Amino acid sequence: MVTLRVGFIDETRFVLNYQLSIINFGSACRELGRFDEAAGHLQQALAIFQAIGDPLFEADTLCDLGELYLELDHLAEALGCLRESLEISRTIGNQQGEAAALYRLGMALRRTGEPGEAADMLARALSLFEALSDAGRADQVRAALGGPISQAS
Repeated sequence: MVTLRVGFIDETRFVLNYQLSIINFGSACRELGRFDEAAGHLQQALAIFQAIGDPLFEADTLCDLGELYLELDHLAEALGCLRESLEISRTIGNQQGEAAALYRLGMALRRTGEPGEAADMLARALSLFEALSDAGRADQVRAALGGPISQAS
């Protein structure tokens, strides 16, 4: 019985490492400016997370994909991914993921000419980052809102 459990754990670790490798490779491609390749890797990782029912990594990957689409100026796709990431993060109670999605969604909405909704999303992200004691990310949002940066960072 222990052998089966160890085998399951080893298999699970392999799958998780494989998935994370795809995401990391997508991130590396993005940093190198190979955006189409990055999108392909992130979409592949997303399909895997959806297939195995891993909402935490699904939401994180959607958020990364949304940010990539924003860089590519594919605003409709960016908004779709970010809204889906936000919904999943809220559903599973992942406040860090929710805050990240709110921040990125606010930045995307600015680009679509919706400053009021963008400011609302950014203010909600700031509240969550502050509640999570994430001073660095809170300062990032404050900077986006044009507010003062804390001295604690």
